[in-house]
Amino acid sequence: MRKRILSLLLAAILLLSVMPMAGAAGETRLYDWSFDILDRMNALRARYGISPLTMDETLLECAMIRANELSSNYGHTRPNGRQWYTVYPGTYRSMGENIGYGYTSAQNAHEMWANSRDHRENILNPDYTCCGVGMVEIGGTVYGVELFADSSCLKKAVSADQYVSGGASSPVASTPAPTTRQQTTVAGFRDVSSGSYYADAVEWAVSRRIVSGTGSGTFSPNQSCTRGEIVTFLWRAAGSPRMYGSCPFTDVHSSDYFYQACIWAVRNGVTYGTSRTTFSPYQSCTRGEAVTFLWRNAGQPRVTRSSGFWDVPSNQYYATAVAWAHQNGIAEGTTFATFSPNLTCTRAQIVEFIYRWKT
Repeated sequence: MRKRILSLLLAAILLLSVMPMAGAAGETRLYDWSFDILDRMNALRARYGISPLTMDETLLECAMIRANELSSNYGHTRPNGRQWYTVYPGTYRSMGENIGYGYTSAQNAHEMWANSRDHRENILNPDYTCCGVGMVEIGGTVYGVELFADSSCLKKAVSADQYVSGGASSPVASTPAPTTRQQTTVAGFRDVSSGSYYADAVEWAVSRRIVSGTGSGTFSPNQSCTRGEIVTFLWRAAGSPRMYGSCPFTDVHSSDYFYQACIWAVRNGVTYGTSRTTFSPYQSCTRGEAVTFLWRNAGQPRVTRSSGFWDVPSNQYYATAVAWAHQNGIAEGTTFATFSPNLTCTRAQIVEFIYRWKT
């Protein structure tokens, strides 16, 4: 019994030694951001049929500590010279860490991590079942850390109510209130923040009249990009050359905004339609189709090796295009091993692809 009590006391001392009081001097802990990011990660995991992550109390505190440490020692090594995972006071089977700084919102932080191949790999790792998301503001800069772990680290699940509501049971009731930032929008679109990964691409494309909004000050970055839209974007990027003659597709009419673009795309070998007589202009464009259109528009350059993505077989029409786009930094995978060629391509993604190709 004495040995058990001593063991518990030692564990408690160890836990306290790595966990300073919440809201340490000079920092503001953004717990509302943390749980917002958790929701966004779980929405992304749901798209791939992966079970949701649970916010663990200990991992949350450890992530806050690591976020604070980034302000003085940015990297996966702690200020004391030890590795990042030593912040966790217990044992574990598997853990992962994402880090970053300079974020302007929870959405911005999530997008930056989710659109980076290595960070996305942690987010979509099915072996991870719990996490801690630490977001702190120090000196006007927001530092962020995502800690991931398997079920061996899930000790006590916590919810946003316990941290954000400020109730009597909240362990952060004395923490300074999170600061509120005014989002800077791009090109007049209220749904394109300056911190989003596609902000520069949208601004560039709008300035060259390659793309326009969807109406009422919106760009709809997460809306599916249609086949009619993508050929129009590429046609405009080519200078909107005037085309004469008729279009071979029965579902494309002279009054359609994409009429000229379709004629141009067919004559330049960018697309051959969905059949000999149809183009399906309102059908959502897949990621595989999108990079294939770009590759053909670029002159179908040869590649020296495959893409390396397991879901891109060499006998698929988009295989060479994916390899070209990946090797030239035009398109990344959805994880380190997958490209998801049949996943719908969004308006933000295709504009980003064109921007990377052209610049």
